Amino acid sequence: MDKKEKEIKLIEESIKKIKELPNDRKLFFNTGVIMIEVSKEEAIKLLEEKLKELK
Repeated sequence: MDKKEKEIKLIEESIKKIKELPNDRKLFFNTGVIMIEVSKEEAIKLLEEKLKELK
């Protein structure tokens, strides 16, 4: 499995785990420069966008 496939798998697993969390859970997204607080829905959206870029 190459680096890209590993990253895709990690993102897919992360989305699955986030969906199982309670809606009031605070999540943080690392942009590479800063960490920002996001809602559960925003986190899923950001990860799905990253997944589309990789596929």
